[in-house]
Amino acid sequence: MGGIGGMGGTGGVTGGRIVFVLPQAGTAMFLTNAGDFSAIDGACTTAANMAGHPGPYGALLADGSLGVNRFSFAINRPISLPDGTPVSAGLLFSGTLMHPINLLPNGGAVPGTNYCVWTGFNAGGTTTGSSCVNWSSGSNTMLGTVGDMRHSDAQWADAVDIICSQPCFIYCLEI
Repeated sequence: MGGIGGMGGTGGVTGGRIVFVLPQAGTAMFLTNAGDFSAIDGACTTAANMAGHPGPYGALLADGSLGVNRFSFAINRPISLPDGTPVSAGLLFSGTLMHPINLLPNGGAVPGTNYCVWTGFNAGGTTTGSSCVNWSSGSNTMLGTVGDMRHSDAQWADAVDIICSQPCFIYCLEI
């Protein structure tokens, strides 16, 4: 599958795009077919649109068949939080973030003390190989890579591998 990043979006700056944290997803978020992110992408789009951010959005997830390269990244397309706070100049996987990805689609703070976000990739955008059997298993015997939404260093993407039955959030990115 080629890159699906098009032009447009707001992301708080002209030509930019928005990234946010989708409210917690437990085993109900798991996919049935490897590489088929349509349901969770739809949840990202619905959450963004309901918060007043038009356009399509996708889950920033990777598994054994589909990596983050399904999105296109460019220096001339900055990424920001829903409140306009800059996160990246556009190349999301080129180093540390300017600010952690830690807001809901409405710009509100994430409630509670659970900060894990399912990713399946590291800060360089490389698939880690731990993706709860391509996001198809909510088993407490399988592992998935999670980031920590409190961080702007490499841990934003790859903090630890945890059991797949743990409820975690999802990063959503404007396509």
